[in-house]
Amino acid sequence: MAKSPTYEKYSNTVHTMLGTVLNAELLEGLRLSALAPGSWVQEMEFYFPLKSIDPKLLIGFFKKHGIKSQVDLERVAESLNFQSVKGMLLGFIDLVFCHEGKYYILDWKSNHLGNQPENYTPDNLARDMERKMYPLQYLIYTVAVNRYLERRIPDYRYEAHFGGALYLFLRGIDNSRPTNGIYFDKPNASLVRGLTQCLIDIEEAYHA
Repeated sequence: MAKSPTYEKYSNTVHTMLGTVLNAELLEGLRLSALAPGSWVQEMEFYFPLKSIDPKLLIGFFKKHGIKSQVDLERVAESLNFQSVKGMLLGFIDLVFCHEGKYYILDWKSNHLGNQPENYTPDNLARDMERKMYPLQYLIYTVAVNRYLERRIPDYRYEAHFGGALYLFLRGIDNSRPTNGIYFDKPNASLVRGLTQCLIDIEEAYHA
């Protein structure tokens, strides 16, 4: 079968990008290419019963907890605009993997922030994360994965077993600029516990 002109045009670029991402040192000693077979789950599904929530509730939560992060989580919450909701929250996480006994969340991002390496520095990534409200996304993912691990690992402790959340901006990862294209955060344990109580209808979850 003949290869399309689009394939011919971009295949080398895509292959190079994939090799760079897989071999980049995301954190000290952590490369995706070195993960043990079977140590990851792709498109991990989760769902949990959601309490009645609205933007005002989330804004109040982040104000109360005084969250320290690379982004202003209170400002992220203030950007939300939705009606009060209650029901089941369903989601899919791009990748959950284990490395040296710790579990990580990973999300792929193809966002185009510019054509120059400096467009993908940590500061620029943080600004884009805030604009797109991605921190709220990975906080929900963290709540879900934390609850999952609590039920499956004896003597589970968030601080010891949860590694954090990685957002990889694929266009910006550059082995000559180790911090480019990589956003990492490990939310504070008290934040995750508080957000769990804020979001999840524990009584419904117990009966589910």
